[in-house]
Amino acid sequence: MNDSVAIADAVVARLASGTFAPSFVPVRGYVPQFDLAELRGLHVTVVPRALPEERTLDRSSVTHVHEVDVAIQQRVAVERSAEIDVLMDLVQTIHDWMRGETLDLADGRRVAYVGATREPLYSAAHLREFRCFTAVLTLSYEVTR
Repeated sequence: MNDSVAIADAVVARLASGTFAPSFVPVRGYVPQFDLAELRGLHVTVVPRALPEERTLDRSSVTHVHEVDVAIQQRVAVERSAEIDVLMDLVQTIHDWMRGETLDLADGRRVAYVGATREPLYSAAHLREFRCFTAVLTLSYEVTR
């Protein structure tokens, strides 16, 4: 299995093992895009993102840093700040839950957490145009092959 996909699957498994409020069922996908009607409920989609960095360790070993996006989406009433606050808190809680955790891949390898980014904090354009909260947390993991 492709390492990026395997890491995304491991992120889904880690998220599924947690208890979050509001609750959700994480899924792995390739495009976190839904019809607006589908977004009445909370969607958390894990997507393989990039392989931005490669370092040679020696003649037979290379380290790759893989990025995985965790997209959090839900339709909201823009005028209800408290509703958006709950989702902002959820993104932070997901980040805290994933921070520093080594993940076990299905093939028995372990991958080390490298860091996370979240830019922007949420999509203002999605709020304005679609009344949809969208935040993307990018997690980075290191794999040695």
